[in-house]
Amino acid sequence: MNFWKLKYKIESYLNFFNKITIKDVSFYRDDAVNYAELKVEAQDIQEAEKQGEMKLQDVLSAMEFTLNERINFHVMDIQQEKGDGKSQFVGASNLASAVAVRVPFPETELENINDIFTGINNSNNIGTIAYQSYLKGIEVGEWYNEAFLNFFKAIEVIANTYLEAGKREKEISSEENLKSLVKDLEDYVKHKEDNLDKLKKICTDIHSLGFIELKKKIDIALMDLGLSEYSKEAKKLVNFRNKFVAHGSSNKIIEIQELEKCKNISKMMIKKYIEKNHT
Repeated sequence: MNFWKLKYKIESYLNFFNKITIKDVSFYRDDAVNYAELKVEAQDIQEAEKQGEMKLQDVLSAMEFTLNERINFHVMDIQQEKGDGKSQFVGASNLASAVAVRVPFPETELENINDIFTGINNSNNIGTIAYQSYLKGIEVGEWYNEAFLNFFKAIEVIANTYLEAGKREKEISSEENLKSLVKDLEDYVKHKEDNLDKLKKICTDIHSLGFIELKKKIDIALMDLGLSEYSKEAKKLVNFRNKFVAHGSSNKIIEIQELEKCKNISKMMIKKYIEKNHT
């Protein structure tokens, strides 16, 4: 196996004025351009480029999740390290023009970036799916409706893991309702009523008691994750999703306020979930 050094140009609105290193990936700024460098062990240049891209993308994803900032990259050159410690230039790609950057990279967030990187790499499949959905929401951020759906999907994926807890709670809360509905049905049969609509409603109400509403699952999830103060906002998001997006009952574009609320709750649930369910 050979060792390879890869250099990338980083496109972001963030400036790496000071050199920082996250999981063996170094970021720095030179001549008004942001760069990233890393090393991999690979058999050939193709494998080196693939490994380097995966390693860099993992770190950038943790940055994007923490900072809510889309970050792009382009490989600039790949060098194979020789036994004498020197490097030999062996490859390059077409370079895109630099993007104007505006603010310094927030180094105070380095610990949070490292935490999410470690957490997601030790998370179960549910945490990973929710995380990827959130990142997809950032990626399509200018398309509010699609971004909203991706952020909401992350919430829903986590909430669905609380199905059994929801069932138990539903059983307790539904017991009295079931008794009342069964009595209504008995009265209907006893009095030989001829009202098909009434019978359908009674049967529908009994049938619906067996379903666990998404609101309930989200509510239980928020409580378990220590985020119950967001329960009211989360329920509004479910209503909003059902009315304006999922059912296609309106052509209204998602407003930034709803998008940010969904994004915020989604992010907090993911962080708390991977903290609680790391492998």
